[in-house]
Amino acid sequence: DTVRQVTEPDAPPIPTRWSTVERLVAAGIRVGIAAAPLMPVRDAAAFARRAKASGASSAWAGRVSLLPQDPFYALLREKGWLHILDSAYAEGVRNAFAAVFPRPRGRCRKPCRNHPPKRSLQCRPRQ
Repeated sequence: DTVRQVTEPDAPPIPTRWSTVERLVAAGIRVGIAAAPLMPVRDAAAFARRAKASGASSAWAGRVSLLPQDPFYALLREKGWLHILDSAYAEGVRNAFAAVFPRPRGRCRKPCRNHPPKRSLQCRPRQ
């Protein structure tokens, strides 16, 4: 919660966010976790496991892109968090999410031209 206190002090604490996810899931609402912009995470695998344990059905991570002139860049440098700008960092978090939220194989991610909604999502061209 240290990162939240520094970057968004008026936002709800992280434990409150996790309990909100749990309450929504308990109410039958499907919840996805969006880590965007992606902030520093001590242990990406533990973060992904916590997201799964909360009942979330999916998770994704967005990348942070800043110019050195951006005031937030100075804050990241001051706190020793510039590593979050590295694409390898975002990829590591995405891989941690993928390990606990695997995507089904052999299916379209969303309805496409060959498979409109309410049709089979198996990826085969129409005959």
